[in-house]
This record gives sequence, C-alpha cells and structure tokens, in this order.
Amino acid sequence: MSAPLEKNAYIIEMFDSYSKAIQRNECRNLIKKKKTKKNTRETVVSKKGQYLFEQQEYQDTYPSDGFFLKGINDTYCCHILDERLFYAMEKLPLKVRTMLIMSFWHGMSDVEIARCLGVTTRTIFNWRKDAFKKIRHDYERGSP
Repeated sequence: MSAPLEKNAYIIEMFDSYSKAIQRNECRNLIKKKKTKKNTRETVVSKKGQYLFEQQEYQDTYPSDGFFLKGINDTYCCHILDERLFYAMEKLPLKVRTMLIMSFWHGMSDVEIARCLGVTTRTIFNWRKDAFKKIRHDYERGSP
C-alpha cells in the first residue's frame, strides 16, 4: 500500500483526473455527433476539437493504475504499469534495481550509472544480463 498523499498532491491528482474525464467525454461527444450526422459533407473541426480527436489515440495513465518502484535513497523512482514486471523487479537486489531504473527510466548511460553506484561498467553489464535473466524467468513462470 502506498503512503498517503499530501493535501496538495491529492488535489492536483483529483484535478488531473477530472480534466482528463472532461476531455475524454468531449471527444466521445464529438465522435458520436460526427457518426450520427446524416450529411456527407465534410465538417470543419476547430483546433480544440482537432486536439481532442488526437488525444483519443493515446491511453491515459493515472498514478493509481500502476506501481511505484524506488531505488537507492528514493532518488531514482519509476512508475510500472505491469504487475508481473513490478514484482519481478522488486525481487532484484537494490543496486541492480536502481541500475535498471537509472538506465531505462532515466536514460542514463552505463558510464554514468557506474560512476553513481561506484562500480565498473563491466559490473553494470553483468548486473543487467543477470537481471534480464531473472525477470524473464519470473515472466515464464507467470506468477506475480
């Protein structure tokens, strides 16, 4: 279970969710109106409407939709949507988990990661190889 949110963070998340719901409903109304219109002439959509149509192509993600995984000293964190990946990464040693977060979620190079963690780049390579093997094994088992 995650820690309770501060009041400001809670208000921001509520507003974020509310705004996305408004946008989604507006897009649905525009699409429904376009489908039910018997007229075959092309309709001109305002910039606001065009933006809303484009947003339908994306899937919204909310903080409650996934899991947050923390690395060393809570400096490096990531948001994971897949439950099996979360539990597989949670089983990894803290430094290995932090290395994966730095690499894939924060886009750091092996040299930067090695410098931050105080190890060699070859160690980073070996950790990544072993981590992939363990994560793959957990996925093949299919259990969280």
